[in-house]
Amino acid sequence: MHDILFISDSIPRSIDRASLISRAFNTQILPPKNVNACQLKAASIVVYDLVLDVETNVVHIRDALEQCQTVVVFFSSGNKLEKKQAEALKGARLVDRTHPLNILLSEMNTILRRTKRKTTLQDAMQLVDEAAASFEDICLSTVLGAPLPLDKLENATDTVSGTLAKYSLTNFLGSLQGYHSHTTRHTLLVATVAAEFCTRLNLSDDIRELLISGAIVHDIGKTQIPLAILDKPAKLSDSEMELVRTHPRHGYRILQKNPKLDDRIKILALEHHEYLDGSGYPDGKVEKDLCLEVRILTICDIYSALIEKRSYKPPLSHNEAIRILDSMGGKLDQRLLAEFKKIMRPAPGFATVRAKAAG
Repeated sequence: MHDILFISDSIPRSIDRASLISRAFNTQILPPKNVNACQLKAASIVVYDLVLDVETNVVHIRDALEQCQTVVVFFSSGNKLEKKQAEALKGARLVDRTHPLNILLSEMNTILRRTKRKTTLQDAMQLVDEAAASFEDICLSTVLGAPLPLDKLENATDTVSGTLAKYSLTNFLGSLQGYHSHTTRHTLLVATVAAEFCTRLNLSDDIRELLISGAIVHDIGKTQIPLAILDKPAKLSDSEMELVRTHPRHGYRILQKNPKLDDRIKILALEHHEYLDGSGYPDGKVEKDLCLEVRILTICDIYSALIEKRSYKPPLSHNEAIRILDSMGGKLDQRLLAEFKKIMRPAPGFATVRAKAAG
């Protein structure tokens, strides 16, 4: 969600430059060891203020140059080795630490305006297609009985995470309106809402990535349920509903086939329909049994289902969905729900994710 990613290995050395840039733009300041690929892709401009005679720092910058369109590198012209290293970084915008920053700030402002003009619905739709393709490959693997492909899950997670930082939530959700597959649309909607909720709660990157990945595979067990039931344009019978309610266990069993997959993701697939008061399924777990991540995903999953159009119901507005969540009382974490209501404000196109006939 930041325009500028400022990476420094010494805050005391960088404080003046970092402070000025932070006052001008939406900036995140991190040491290089805490930067991941998603953050590099998400930032419109990456700024490095590192000691350049350290090999690992130079490698870090070169990696960024392969992933980012605009990379700014500060260097000290009085240090011959550092100057030589900086000049070897082809494609980087080099800035002498002793020079005033007014020209650089003007360039940054121009770049950011140009970037924001490009954040169109069509651009977002291309990224939705990328995430959807990865998810559908995951589903195909499970149908074939193969272990979940971690590279596809990572691709989908990175796409959702990075896209939300470059595009507005409304643009990304709006681009889902035209996606004809209900399962794919719902999965990406839940992942998107969960990612935004985690960001607004200021949760760690680790928790945010976990929630996105968990949301992408939370309904993977539905690949074991007949499509005639999942797509039925009417209320399900009791026996059909009982069959649908087996999907968390199916999902957990599918995810267990890959021992390298984070166990927390497997728990999200198993427990996302559990409620704090013990009335959920499949195991009727209660508050003390349910972790923070499960509680977050449950709220995001219910909200997303409510604002979607399904074959058997129209989409609800944001306010209508919130009223239903409120009515669930002790089933949901009330502290989290209160935060959800404060930060997930309605926006044009947000609460009307509609199905479009395939055609």
